[in-house]
Amino acid sequence: RAEAAALERRRRELDERARQLRLLAGSSEAGEPGEDDRTERAERLAEAAVLEADAAVRGLLDVAERALRAHTVAAWLLTDDDRELRLWEGRSRSDALARQLPAGEGPLGGVVKRRAPLRLHGGVKAANHYDDGLRPSALVAVPLLARVGGHLRGVLVADRIDAEPFTESDERLLA
Repeated sequence: RAEAAALERRRRELDERARQLRLLAGSSEAGEPGEDDRTERAERLAEAAVLEADAAVRGLLDVAERALRAHTVAAWLLTDDDRELRLWEGRSRSDALARQLPAGEGPLGGVVKRRAPLRLHGGVKAANHYDDGLRPSALVAVPLLARVGGHLRGVLVADRIDAEPFTESDERLLA
């Protein structure tokens, strides 16, 4: 029973992630004969796509962390109602990376509102992506836009604790 419950929890997590990545529409009820099979197949394909996307993001964040010499590199996705940013994946030397943030506050909220990249340095007092109040000395953030339609999906951020500011080429690399 515990194993079945764990599998069901994992399936719900993958379905939620698929919805976040816009790979799976909201729940719908089956109508026609054979539709259950198509729905089940679509859900399994979406789950496979989620696992593939997660692995790709982990690899890209590893590369970005090294290339940018960052303290943290992380991706947050917008919730369906566009009110929150939820941590998708992150690489950080800190254990206090926020799991969710208000989509309209702080530097990441600025990227959401303007749909444009942002670079800050010199003690980023407005930074709110750490639960313990850590304030990086430099930050660069770029919007995650869908290739088709240009819809805002989230924000990608890198920061440094040391005082070295991010350059325009660092911003392009992150984008």
